[in-house]
Amino acid sequence: MRHGISRAGYEAMYAPAKDYPIHTEAAVVELRSRGYDIRVPGLRYLLKSQQVAGPAGEERNFQWGPEDIDRVADWLEDAKQFVPTAMANYAEYLDGDQVAQAEAKFCAENPLTPRLMAVKTIFPGLPGLGIPGRVELRKMTPEEEAELAKAAEAARRAGKGDF
Repeated sequence: MRHGISRAGYEAMYAPAKDYPIHTEAAVVELRSRGYDIRVPGLRYLLKSQQVAGPAGEERNFQWGPEDIDRVADWLEDAKQFVPTAMANYAEYLDGDQVAQAEAKFCAENPLTPRLMAVKTIFPGLPGLGIPGRVELRKMTPEEEAELAKAAEAARRAGKGDF
């Protein structure tokens, strides 16, 4: 199970029409959007230290194909180098593709509702048996929205946050 988003999950949900090869900066953007915590200097370090094999060619002109990016994603997954959302998947024993699919489904069904207004229910898995947890998202009820608005107003009056 992956806690970041797999190649198939990424292409199905985010970039089915991406043209490869891509340059190093775009490869990093893809890796981060898939849940992996890497930046260009870190990627260069992984390549120079030969922890991960890079694409063919000279470093400043690397052209990254899907298989090259996936090799780095596999290394980052094994090293548990996640951005916060994928780290939450790791902590909750959630499959990154399933979480991304649940979020995409919520957004498709609720196009005018901000993602932050979703209620996320996590159904526990059984890590010892290799059974991942599962996520479902639903729109807040009017009562929940009112409660949140009341809490936000109290925070604003107390001078908290950027209101």
